Amino acid sequence: MKRSARCLLAWSAIAGAMLFLLLLFAQAQQPGTPPASTFSSNAELVLVPVSVRDHYGQPLAGFQQSDFKLTDNGKQATIAVFEEVHANQAPQPLPSQDKQTYSNLVASPDSGSARSREPLILLMDGINSPLASQARAGKGLVEYLSSHLDAQQPTALLVLAADGIRQVHAFTNDTQALIEAAKSVQAKLGHTDVELTEDDLVVDLSSGDALAGAVKSLRIENAFRQTNAIRDTLNGFHEIAQAFAGVPGRKSLVWLSSGFPLIIDDPHFIGSMGAGFLRDYEDTWQALNKAEIAVYPVNLEALSHDPRTDPYGGRARGRTVVQSGMNGSLGTRPDREKQSEDTLHLFASGTGGRACMNDTNIADCIGKATADSRDYYLLGFYVPHEGTKPGWHKLGVKLDKPHGELLARSQYFFALPPAPDPGRNDVAMRNALSAPIQYSGLGMTVRPESVLITTADEKSKGISAKTSLAFRISIPADSVKNLAHQDKIEFDLWMLPVSAAGTAYSDAALRLHINLSPDKIEGAQKNGLTINQRLVLPVGSALVKVVALNQDGTVGSVFVPLSQK
Repeated sequence: MKRSARCLLAWSAIAGAMLFLLLLFAQAQQPGTPPASTFSSNAELVLVPVSVRDHYGQPLAGFQQSDFKLTDNGKQATIAVFEEVHANQAPQPLPSQDKQTYSNLVASPDSGSARSREPLILLMDGINSPLASQARAGKGLVEYLSSHLDAQQPTALLVLAADGIRQVHAFTNDTQALIEAAKSVQAKLGHTDVELTEDDLVVDLSSGDALAGAVKSLRIENAFRQTNAIRDTLNGFHEIAQAFAGVPGRKSLVWLSSGFPLIIDDPHFIGSMGAGFLRDYEDTWQALNKAEIAVYPVNLEALSHDPRTDPYGGRARGRTVVQSGMNGSLGTRPDREKQSEDTLHLFASGTGGRACMNDTNIADCIGKATADSRDYYLLGFYVPHEGTKPGWHKLGVKLDKPHGELLARSQYFFALPPAPDPGRNDVAMRNALSAPIQYSGLGMTVRPESVLITTADEKSKGISAKTSLAFRISIPADSVKNLAHQDKIEFDLWMLPVSAAGTAYSDAALRLHINLSPDKIEGAQKNGLTINQRLVLPVGSALVKVVALNQDGTVGSVFVPLSQK
């Protein structure tokens, strides 16, 4: 998932908006909610949100833990976490910090705080959706925001692009601001717009060898484009999971997409993509699970067709089998449309969302996502690392009481914790440094302090006072406790200057390895940890990215824009 540095667009506004987002949901987690970390030393906590409604679509309340039965690959699972959630209160922003302090922190809720509305993430897919479909999505999104958006529903707008996630607008209750943000999104060519099909080939049909060679070359080129699109898409979802890992509670992500032909639970297909892809694949699903993100895919290809079935089931339209070459002699061309729709369904079932396949109205699809996130039951069970088979596991949820619709994730992905690998952690750190959005898994604040006076020796090396700046990095006690691993607190800290054009000044980057001595651990867990660090900034630096990486892979990042004088 390696990324090159990306252009910096209004980083100051983005950093401030991210702070507002995290503060906005400070009251979203009330006592009894499972801890933010879903992993222990020898077991993984799998959370299963369950929406239960009557035959009229209204939520049903009052069920007890004993009313639910949970199975993992057909075997009874012990429910270790149970909570009935009614997130009906409008979130109240907390007082922000001073303008010179930048943060990705989520404050702890008050003991009596009510559950706030769960956040809604709207994601427009610019990778897998043709240009025309993106335009339809933008129009439908504006219509939804104009007439259906709940004023109490905190909503964010993101765009999935080949160079990563672009945050068009952070979480807000300002409907007009979201409408203007949606209008500003420019549709771009998806990978299928520039992809030729076998019907576009112009060859001498009298020569079977010529036709076979042309088809083979075309398939190789298209497979290369498709592979890149798959990797970029999974990377985007990984960035989203890391960005919102610190926001408590279930998060609904509406994915406006034409889908992509990857059967996410097919081990043969995944294995054919190579070992590196398999690691990225596992990391993405673990990150989505840990961040409690439920994906609600909306099939954009259905927006131009009349629905003939339930929008949350079935297929958008019929299919024909397509043969390649003369009399199908080159084999059956894969039905990419079917594979893409299967992928959308599997993203939903693997995260606890639902796929909207046949509805011509985006508002109907988004409305179901917001309703599911407002009233639900949260079940959880522990999966031991020892003796558990890696891969996809089928989940079953039954309710021993009368009810109408019951929606729950039908599978989850399990991977064994990776062995300590400095190389793997380096990749995770570099991914965080190149990501265009802050990560919130490890909370911290960063404040630029006064310019330091350079010594004569430093001046002789070309270091001037104008390019030398001190930073105060504060990690609160709650985050320090999350850093603890096997009675040790050990993590890496990177600081990377970046230009306004997005160029990373790698030669000026600073990497620290923090390893607290045993006598300092107790105090840090009680009072937090503060690091004062000086960084030499190359001329032209517009932003400093500060990234902290724990030994278990938890990542936090803060972007600090620098004033230009």
